[in-house]
Amino acid sequence: MPSPGKIAYRPINPPTVGRNGWTGHNPHTSQLKKGDKPFGYRQVDCDITIEHDVEVVVRDGAKLYVDVYRPTNAKGKIPAILSYSPFGKKYSGMLM
Repeated sequence: MPSPGKIAYRPINPPTVGRNGWTGHNPHTSQLKKGDKPFGYRQVDCDITIEHDVEVVVRDGAKLYVDVYRPTNAKGKIPAILSYSPFGKKYSGMLM
């Protein structure tokens, strides 16, 4: 069956340090302690470990860089909550 129409396609430019506030990949781990109020937002209920810029290769070979937030002392399986935003991965889901 033929395609119903042409598909618009334009390759995007690779990210450039300094453009749109991008500072480059910086894989590292940080922690939030119970009671912390990061950036003046709501208080953290438990110790949280944050792994920044973790590389995930998806099935088509594209590389995605994600931040993983998880309770520091959790044992066993933990449900995942995924958030996607066209505005970047840092601080786009802050709760007041």
